[in-house]
Amino acid sequence: IGGNRVKTETSADGKYIDIDVYAYELCETVTYTVDGEAAGSFHIAAYYAYVSGNDYNAANKADLVKLTDCFWRYLQSARDYRNSVIGK
Repeated sequence: IGGNRVKTETSADGKYIDIDVYAYELCETVTYTVDGEAAGSFHIAAYYAYVSGNDYNAANKADLVKLTDCFWRYLQSARDYRNSVIGK
């Protein structure tokens, strides 16, 4: 995240990875590697754009858009708070 490696833990079945980060860090793009090779990236704002766009039509769309919007606002609030504390 932001060029910094973060602590991770892979599930026993290998299906997911936990990342140990502060909320404000998720305002940035998360880039991930597999066996040292770039494998992709993720940004919550891009996910929000996807679920709120016309290509996503699941039955739970309204709930997912609301949840994602709230999560994105929470992350931004955490970033704003951190910046106010450290004087940025």
